[in-house]
Amino acid sequence: MHDHSHKAAPGLENELTSVLENEGIPLAHVLEDPDENGTIVLTNGVTLLTDAEGAVIVTALAHDGYRAMSGTAVEEAICHRTRQTLQRLGYPTAPHSASYNTLRVTARPSLN
Repeated sequence: MHDHSHKAAPGLENELTSVLENEGIPLAHVLEDPDENGTIVLTNGVTLLTDAEGAVIVTALAHDGYRAMSGTAVEEAICHRTRQTLQRLGYPTAPHSASYNTLRVTARPSLN
């Protein structure tokens, strides 16, 4: 029997989606852009994705449909607010690689 204790809890992505929405952190609305093999961000917010280890990658995205505003500062602000919210609720968060707009959440709050 393998020990999967290093993996995050199943359903964490759905749980975090609800938690963030309840805390007023919007989910980004994103369109796939088939021509450029990328995405078009329609509204500011976060996207959530479960990685191979079962951790949830939370990425802050800023509206880039018109590229009128610099997305970096907006994304940093959303990411900062998201990190503060998750930490206040007890979720362990870590930066994901060196990205300024991405967090990695590995587990639910411990109940001690």
